[in-house]
Amino acid sequence: MVELGVTSLQSMKKEAEALLLEQRLPEARAAFSQLCLRSPDDYNAWLNLGAVEGMLGSLAAAKQAFQQALELRNDEPRVFFNLARLCELQEQFDEALHYWSGYLQLRPDDAAGYAQIAQLLHKVGKLPEAAQAMHEAVQRNPDEVEYYNNLGVMLGRLGRYEEALTNYQHVLRLRPDVDGVYCNIANLYHNMGDGEMARANFARALALNPDNASTHMNLGFHYARSGRNDEALNSFSEALRIAPDNAAAHFNMALLLLLLGQFHEGWLEYEWRFKCNEIRRQDLLARYYSKPQWDGAYLTTEVLFVYVEQGFGDALQFCRYLPLVARRVKHLIVECHAELLALLRGQGQFAGIEFVARSTDDLLPTVNYDVQIPLLSLPRLFETEVGPVFQETTYIQSDPQQMERWQRHFNHNKLKVGLVWAGSPDHQRDQMRSLSLKVFNLFAGMSGVCFYSLQKGPAASEAITPSEGIDLINLAPELNDFSATAAVIAHLDLVISVDTAVAHLAGAMGKPVWTLIYSPPDWRWLLECTGSPWYPTMRLFRQEMGGDWTAVIERVAMELQKMVLQRGVASDVKRPDLDLV
Repeated sequence: MVELGVTSLQSMKKEAEALLLEQRLPEARAAFSQLCLRSPDDYNAWLNLGAVEGMLGSLAAAKQAFQQALELRNDEPRVFFNLARLCELQEQFDEALHYWSGYLQLRPDDAAGYAQIAQLLHKVGKLPEAAQAMHEAVQRNPDEVEYYNNLGVMLGRLGRYEEALTNYQHVLRLRPDVDGVYCNIANLYHNMGDGEMARANFARALALNPDNASTHMNLGFHYARSGRNDEALNSFSEALRIAPDNAAAHFNMALLLLLLGQFHEGWLEYEWRFKCNEIRRQDLLARYYSKPQWDGAYLTTEVLFVYVEQGFGDALQFCRYLPLVARRVKHLIVECHAELLALLRGQGQFAGIEFVARSTDDLLPTVNYDVQIPLLSLPRLFETEVGPVFQETTYIQSDPQQMERWQRHFNHNKLKVGLVWAGSPDHQRDQMRSLSLKVFNLFAGMSGVCFYSLQKGPAASEAITPSEGIDLINLAPELNDFSATAAVIAHLDLVISVDTAVAHLAGAMGKPVWTLIYSPPDWRWLLECTGSPWYPTMRLFRQEMGGDWTAVIERVAMELQKMVLQRGVASDVKRPDLDLV
């Protein structure tokens, strides 16, 4: 066997590097691959091969090459940097953080490295760690205004408003003409509840740059959340005049139009949600772009795939469209949360529809399909307007066998009221909608009523020690899925709930349900009306002022007392035995 000489290896290396410099990437890939084969201990050859594979879009091959380089040298920061960036591109965030840590151990004074890891930590929701990493970047490069600005954003999202403001002010000392910083300060004051200061800083931002679509969009968001809807529409329109493809402006315009009951225009704008940060999950984006989107046409051979894109409440609200879809297609597959599977499969009106649980391990679903559509795009296809189309009283039924199993849990001599006081803490506006069980102290001592906790999640622990005088039975530990919850609701006389999935389930079942609505409300509850066009048996108890739940609970307590008296079930009322004629 003839060994390749040193001179030949050097020639191969020069040729490969020249091909890389000339951007003749396929040839460079072949040259570096041959070099790595001939000289497997050549760190630079593996590093360059990884770079070429990355530029050609072969990310897995690039990662393999970089990892081979790392095995040869773990004291060289470039390979850690490349692996970190590559893993970010592949959304392998835990690995990316691991490689960033390795890089910073070798380059502890690199401000840009800390800034990069801060952005990644922020992206994966590790806000305290992100803020600390960005602080480290600021410490290492105190003249970089972007670092102060980004640290301000992170601190603001942590609720550390004064610290955030300090960082923004530092930016303005270095660069007083940065309009985006005034916009960030305005958003900060909006979150602090100081609308006057928010609008003043939006004005400063627009004075510096009147054609910044992002500033107009943020101002519109502020107006919308302040209930100044005409001004919000004007701001969103101005943002779209400047930047017609601004997805965030389209999406926020959609939410406002839907809130105002302008459904036709609102559904069209709502389609922009997949083009902005509203839909961040990669599995949903993968589904949305995997196949052509269904246009509502009748399908005789193709398989249609409908997928739940948001929370439980959205799934329960919009599954009413599935029978309409099933009439137009031969084979319909619906992907939903595992917790909803038994409930939806058990509905007679959904017969013939194949339901599958969303996979938590795979980016794409394991089923085969030809066209796709997200669930919340169906109202647009069926041209939904506010009106009679929503007047069906019931489209979800409980399982009779499940109902029988729950019969023994209820005191049928009293008014049976289900109670839910908090939603998922992951919800974007959960701080506005969720309460503590203590808020319902006005119910204490109310005779003739037995309350049943349907509360799940972290807030469920409050049901263990309810306030004295509230007759509360905690059923939540036995509610393993929505099929069980539906069986419980079927036994109840009334459900009282914040804006969360149980309210939707009770409404879909045609049960009396009183929903507590924060201000400004989510778009689906519209404005001012005391009933819901989506659920005829639902009453809406709205905040008159944002954050004020006391007045809402007082009204609920009064109405509940009326209901007790009207039904004649107050505990101090003695009813004689009567013969029925």
